[in-house]
Amino acid sequence: MENYTKSHWRDAAAGGASLGVAIALFSVAAGLLGLYERAPWAISTFNFAAIAVSVYVFGQRRAVRYGERGFSYGQSLAFIASMMLFAGFIAGVGNFVTYRWVIADYYANYIDEYLGAVTAGMGTALPKGGEEMIRTVMNSPLVIIFSTLFNIVVYGVFIGLVASVFIKRPEGTLTRNGE
Repeated sequence: MENYTKSHWRDAAAGGASLGVAIALFSVAAGLLGLYERAPWAISTFNFAAIAVSVYVFGQRRAVRYGERGFSYGQSLAFIASMMLFAGFIAGVGNFVTYRWVIADYYANYIDEYLGAVTAGMGTALPKGGEEMIRTVMNSPLVIIFSTLFNIVVYGVFIGLVASVFIKRPEGTLTRNGE
């Protein structure tokens, strides 16, 4: 009998690693091609498509493992959330590399624009040392990695809310191979 808890994490790690590497490599490539400046929509579109396809493909693979035991909507959503944890961490490392070395000037300008919007919204300047603290935080590897992780988990789970309707299998359902 298969240990479903152990295989859950193994399958989630495999799916998440595949997705995370794809997003990380695309982030670097997008930076090198200037897509952050010229076509940021292309990055969002790629991320959405990569997450949606990965959620469905790896979710279906996971459901097949359960065979006639069935694979519930909740089990599907839990698997997707687990997979997104792995993907988010790897993609976060990719974003850090991209922001720090590939598009460093663009990212510095982005932070400047952000700070300008914050001070405009406040109607006053930030307290002494405030701008430097925000720059330090926004350039922190941990902040970049964990904000990417958080975003991908939320994004993936929202996609998973719909995808799980198509991934779940009632008890007694045979797999595609008739097993």
